[in-house]
Amino acid sequence: MASILSIVATLFAAMATLALTRYMWRVGFGFYGATTAEFLRTQLYRHLLKLDQTFFNKNSIGELMSLLVSDIQAFRGAVNQGLMIFLDGVFIIGIVAPVMLSLNHEWTIKTLIFLPLLPVAIFFLSRTIQAKFLIEQEKQGALSGHTQEYIAGIRVVKSFAQAENRLKTFHQISSELEGASNTAWFYERLFGPMMQVGLALSTGILLYIASDDLIAGTVTAGSFVAFTAYLRKMVWPMTAIGFGISSIRKGMASLERIKNVLRIQPHVRNLGTTELTQIESIEFRNVSFRYEQSES
Repeated sequence: MASILSIVATLFAAMATLALTRYMWRVGFGFYGATTAEFLRTQLYRHLLKLDQTFFNKNSIGELMSLLVSDIQAFRGAVNQGLMIFLDGVFIIGIVAPVMLSLNHEWTIKTLIFLPLLPVAIFFLSRTIQAKFLIEQEKQGALSGHTQEYIAGIRVVKSFAQAENRLKTFHQISSELEGASNTAWFYERLFGPMMQVGLALSTGILLYIASDDLIAGTVTAGSFVAFTAYLRKMVWPMTAIGFGISSIRKGMASLERIKNVLRIQPHVRNLGTTELTQIESIEFRNVSFRYEQSES
């Protein structure tokens, strides 16, 4: 009974420590994600205030709103939830794998033989996810721009009886966003089945190689059950790593869209604050104006 109570106390202490550290872990990452998003949002908004009218003629207000809201939120999810879950998965693997090695190093090596292949598959899949999510965000910006433009000018639309035509255009853009979103989600949801297949292969290998040891009595049934339990605990880390990489890739795609705007420099710059106290004359030579899309 004393031995059982000692084990129970140890288990309770471990679970309490895990609960406390995970709570602090989530609070810390949540604070970091919110702070980072606020900083990036402020930097983007400050930069937009410096840009001249030419930039706003090329980019719709809805597109810019999508950057400030949707893309910032996706980046926040990457540095908050995505990074946290990824590190959580790596941390659990660092704990479970040594325990499995201590139980039976031969079983561990043979059951986790496919583990090195997962990072390679995750790398190529995550690149595809980033590209597809970038397309999805562009479609989201186009839909936001269209919606903002025609809601702002709803009186003109109704005056010229263009509601049905605008609805057809909206439906077309919305359908394009739907297609882009479904494609992005299709590739992102491949992470789960990929991890499950890896676990199924590992479990099959374990049953095959452990049967002789169990029949011969060289390994106890308790060791086999414990090893199987630890093998199942590898499901969450593998899934967490896949989900984390997917979220980080989506955040990087949104960050790239934001950086493209931050790289744009205004044509008109403030070169100083020197005041003119006296103007003798002003002369204009070879001055002309035209709209940028106009040819004359």
